[in-house]
Amino acid sequence: MQFFFGRKPIRQEETPVDNRKKTAHEVAMLSEKIVTLFSNDALKRFTILEAYAELKRQGTFSVFLSFIDPRTDCLVEGNFQFYPNPVKTYSNMGVCYLTEHLGLTLKIPSSMEWWATHEKSTFHNQDITYLKEGEYVKATIKLEIGSRIRVPNAFEVAPSM
Repeated sequence: MQFFFGRKPIRQEETPVDNRKKTAHEVAMLSEKIVTLFSNDALKRFTILEAYAELKRQGTFSVFLSFIDPRTDCLVEGNFQFYPNPVKTYSNMGVCYLTEHLGLTLKIPSSMEWWATHEKSTFHNQDITYLKEGEYVKATIKLEIGSRIRVPNAFEVAPSM
């Protein structure tokens, strides 16, 4: 089954909430792709499965987002904090990570394969709902998602013998 985020498909099989057993071929494919995580003083490359484990160990991560707030028509950009707990949404995004900016819910893909294949910032149209003058208003924003995942703490170093 495929879910769509913008125009590119995201396969649900690659998200950590998928509980079915993976075939040996699927596990091999997940272990070949590389995701780069950045900290304040270093960067480290992980396989997809190791990247999920590292994000869980860190407990939080941030991604650069940029968009025009439809309530104020002002540009908002910065590093937004996410938690490594994917949420199943009932929109065209499928499973994603959520954050909020002054009441606006923002979504990014939770598929590490998506992060492994995107090496530069990408733009996605995202439908959002907000409260304006006592009514819910639906708007579409053009969300720029940076391609770098930043973690707050240093990476663990394997003990040397």
